[in-house]
Amino acid sequence: MENIKYLSFIVPPFLVFLIFLYLRYKFRKQPYPMLFQSFLWGAVSIVLVLVVQYLANYFGLDKLGNLRRILFYSLVVVALFSELGKFFFLRIFIYPKDSFRTPVDGIIYAVMISLGFATMNNVFYFINLPHLEVDTTNALSAGPANLVFGVLMGFFLGLGKMRNFRVIDSMTSLGAAVLFHALYTFCLLTFDTMLLWAFFIGSGIIAVSLCLAAIRMHEDAKNEAKI
Repeated sequence: MENIKYLSFIVPPFLVFLIFLYLRYKFRKQPYPMLFQSFLWGAVSIVLVLVVQYLANYFGLDKLGNLRRILFYSLVVVALFSELGKFFFLRIFIYPKDSFRTPVDGIIYAVMISLGFATMNNVFYFINLPHLEVDTTNALSAGPANLVFGVLMGFFLGLGKMRNFRVIDSMTSLGAAVLFHALYTFCLLTFDTMLLWAFFIGSGIIAVSLCLAAIRMHEDAKNEAKI
């Protein structure tokens, strides 16, 4: 069990390291201090979840005796407030920066924030912090899952920077991340391993597709700038 705890803690930082290496290779002009700040803001954003889950425990909302309570807890208590905290830091501190121009930039910063959140999630798994729902499956899958949520949030928020539908794209960004986070949490709370695998396969395909689309938009934007 101790080995699993160490492994779970390593997964999110390892994903951050891989992303950093890729950015060094693909986008050499990326402002790396902002990546580090994004990771830290993601770690801080988990405070909102701690407060909400403490209140949920106080009012008995974490007594998951039926399907309706599981759905409410997954969608509102966990997913909404987890993604709302990340969205707040991304939208307020990163989005206005000049380096945030395309969906690629949105994905990069949103993923860093999400992995900062996942890292703190697993730190609390180590110390068994009360009122934060983290178990072994959650801890091991938190890194890949938050990477998917970050891609969804970042793509649509970055899309809003390229066209005149920023409010709509911002709400789509938050809504997509909340929906997928709720599906992920529902799989964990129902202990449905097959459903969890189906979630990761389906969401992984969607995330890769959005990343490829974002890269094409980024290249087109660069080519137009040269013209």
